[in-house]
Amino acid sequence: MKKLSLYVLMFFAITLQSNVWAQSGCIEIESMLVDACDDGFTNPEGLNEMFRFRNGNFELAISDISIVNGWPSESINALPFNGFVQNASTANKTVELNNTIQSCGYLLEPPAGIIPANRKVLAITSYDVTASLNSFANLSDTLYLIYHQHTGEGGGHFLNQNTGSPQQQTLRIQINGINTCYEEVTYLRASLVNATGQNTPQNGALVNFTDEGVATYGNTGCMAPIEPFSANWTNPGPLCQSAALINLNNYITGTSGGTWSGEGVTGNTFDPSSLNGSIAVTYTVTPTNACLTTPASVTQNILVSPGVDASFTNPQTLCASQGTLDLLSLLTGTPGGTWSGSGVLGSNVNLSNLNGSVQVNYTVGSGTCIDTDFQVFTVINLQPLLITGDTVYCNGEVPTVLSTNPATGAQVNWYDD
Repeated sequence: MKKLSLYVLMFFAITLQSNVWAQSGCIEIESMLVDACDDGFTNPEGLNEMFRFRNGNFELAISDISIVNGWPSESINALPFNGFVQNASTANKTVELNNTIQSCGYLLEPPAGIIPANRKVLAITSYDVTASLNSFANLSDTLYLIYHQHTGEGGGHFLNQNTGSPQQQTLRIQINGINTCYEEVTYLRASLVNATGQNTPQNGALVNFTDEGVATYGNTGCMAPIEPFSANWTNPGPLCQSAALINLNNYITGTSGGTWSGEGVTGNTFDPSSLNGSIAVTYTVTPTNACLTTPASVTQNILVSPGVDASFTNPQTLCASQGTLDLLSLLTGTPGGTWSGSGVLGSNVNLSNLNGSVQVNYTVGSGTCIDTDFQVFTVINLQPLLITGDTVYCNGEVPTVLSTNPATGAQVNWYDD
């Protein structure tokens, strides 16, 4: 009874919030938990999948929500849509889920099956969902909760990561009685990621959608597709001074709508061009609902390094008889890099045994600040020049013609002193 009273108080507090958006559209699908966590036995994945949407400026009866053409579990013969249901079983499940929340959020079934205008809604593919498998612990907002009437069909409702066919999976919601009110989003199975961003299968794979339907892929582990309040963001560094301007909003993994501050920051843009070293950048987000009062802030150091230049001069044609060439004498860019190529040892190249086109490479820098250049030299390796014929004569004796063994294409010039 005490727990119930707390929920009632929370309900009245939450209904007084002013942070609901007034959108002009119909409905917008925001997120889809494609690869839900399961225990592989009594709680299969198909009972635990979810998607989140928001409705527009009108009340929405859960009986009017339809999934067109079945769930996106196959391109044909998809799992059937059996309607959304609200009964004693769903009420008990909602209480069970609310008991797992450790933040100040709240899950609320639509009163009398009617979702008020401008609300965030979480749809679960079955009221047999298991509370311990996909966590609601960090929920800090109010979500209206609806349950699909799952009647025991095998398999999941969304196809997981795979490079095979079919690739495109589309979820389409239609509001009965309003022909112009529908929402359709599509994801690619091969683009689903694991917790480290790799395109491999793993529980927790989800897809977020913009209002325009653009999909972005992520994996937050065994967590419901909620929006926990946080200022978390991914560090885009290390960066070079020559890197393009960075849109920091693209790196937000927590709550959007906050503000950025720090050296090199203008609005949500980070400009590394005049920076060097470890640059502190802070993202701060202020709560917009009544249950949170303290802003969240996360500071990270973005490493910015000077740009490097691997340019060096091409000497064009070289003679093998020169022996060793000091490559540092050709360098016009940043020193301190490494040389490689035929005949290269350290910063020298031994021309003695080379002939024809020879490529020499120079690489300088590290991480994202790295540059590589190469030049193709022409090395000529001539055979020794031999002169044949008499070279000793008596006074008055007429010399004979001398001959040589020039390389093919070579020109021989005779002269005397």
